[in-house]
Amino acid sequence: MAGPCTRAGHLRAHLRDRDLSAARIASLADQNAQYRTIAAIGHSWGFVDATHFSKVFKQAYGLSPRSWRDLNRPPSPPPEGR
Repeated sequence: MAGPCTRAGHLRAHLRDRDLSAARIASLADQNAQYRTIAAIGHSWGFVDATHFSKVFKQAYGLSPRSWRDLNRPPSPPPEGR
């Protein structure tokens, strides 16, 4: 049976992974949030430090949050009248 520290560590990791996934899907790829800073997006998902958010995001997904957003942003609609 795992001790309380191990369970707490697993819970923290699970919550961090859940928040990273939510930040990735809901915020970074959202066209309406394209002008929000990475720090603001991380903060909205509970990451107080932007550097920490970027570091754990890159460890989880292999790209920085900014790079991930640039690669996964939906295309902008064409200008009207064309």
